[in-house]
Amino acid sequence: MKSINFSLALVAIAVVLTQSISFAAGGLSKKAKKNWKTVGITTAVGAGAGAATGAISKESTVGKGAVVGAVTGAGVGAVETVGILKDKPLIKRGIQGAITGLGASTILNKNKVGGAAIGVGAGVGTELIEKEIKSNK
Repeated sequence: MKSINFSLALVAIAVVLTQSISFAAGGLSKKAKKNWKTVGITTAVGAGAGAATGAISKESTVGKGAVVGAVTGAGVGAVETVGILKDKPLIKRGIQGAITGLGASTILNKNKVGGAAIGVGAGVGTELIEKEIKSNK
């Protein structure tokens, strides 16, 4: 059985790393600090989600899930900070979905191309639903 304590320890490490990155970014511009914070937070969230996925999966381990989740989260956060994609939310969410789908399929030892493709659809679909909800308010 996989240890939940190990998962919690990995999440705690990710949170500490996030805070370290934020602190180290002290000499950067306001925008750079915000970008580092975004990447740090998404890395920590990804590590936690990956660890949880690894813990409940019969196909993977907590450690693999945490590492792949952290890398996936960092990728999603990096895409979030790209300025040129600010005016292209469908493309941004599609890329983030592809990264997330690839990460999930890697943790679960499934088809990576299929995972990325499903992720693109989920990312774009989420953005379209969000846009529709906002337009109806």
